[in-house]
Amino acid sequence: MPTSRAVAVVLFTLTLPAVALANRNGIVSVSQSRGCNDCHSGGSTPTVSVDLAKTAVKPGETITATVTVSNANNGTGGFLLQVSKGTLKNPGPGVKILSGRATHSTPKQPDANDEFVFTVDWTAPNTQGEVTFDAFGNATNDNNADSGDRGAHTSAKVNVCTGPFYTDADGDGFGTGDPITTCPQPPGTTVDPADCDDSNANVNPDVMEVCGDTVDDNCNGSLTDGCDSATDAGTTADGGNGGGPGNNGGDSPEPGGCGCRAGSGSSSAFISFGVAALVLFLTRRRQQA
Repeated sequence: MPTSRAVAVVLFTLTLPAVALANRNGIVSVSQSRGCNDCHSGGSTPTVSVDLAKTAVKPGETITATVTVSNANNGTGGFLLQVSKGTLKNPGPGVKILSGRATHSTPKQPDANDEFVFTVDWTAPNTQGEVTFDAFGNATNDNNADSGDRGAHTSAKVNVCTGPFYTDADGDGFGTGDPITTCPQPPGTTVDPADCDDSNANVNPDVMEVCGDTVDDNCNGSLTDGCDSATDAGTTADGGNGGGPGNNGGDSPEPGGCGCRAGSGSSSAFISFGVAALVLFLTRRRQQA
């Protein structure tokens, strides 16, 4: 055999198992249309599912993705999981990360349910939006060849958003009611549930308490928050007009809390009587002189 022909045969022979071993130990890309069936064929089509711990997450949140492939051809199984955004990490048993994708590190043996189960964590990006998980599963007959195998594809979606959200009927940026987990964020909602009157935009935790009204303007549970005295807070317990301690409901109190009202009441009458008596006394002295 000519040397060049012999070298070609040796190279061809070495190349075949290298490709096969590469697929047995993981794969980094497949076509979206055919998936694992770009190479594998002839077997029964497996059932493939991708289950996500949550379908709505916050930016930067980490969840677990589980890919399950049925043992359709009584052999071993493999998979490939790729995501449109975010980061795959913390691969589970028999899983590794290659070029940002998750794949099998060795052919998987079926579990007690006659399935191949692969797990990997995923961390959401810092931007809001929808993320697609594409899962490709392959069920082989374990004959170390591409024949008698078959693959299948499925996908799942998760929404990255800053919820949960709450209805904001008055548009003041604060909501109330039950949490809403729909993503993306529905119109007329907010992430802050601290409103205590969602029908009044002037009542929310960002406003200052209005002294003298009967409304909890800043939603902190107090009607007098920030008010200097009971006078600022409105009506008093005895039904007066909001006067301070010692006030009897008439004119404003004197400094220091004195409830006296000049020109009225018993004190004013006493002063008037004294002045009249003094005038009478001086008049009589003048007549006697």
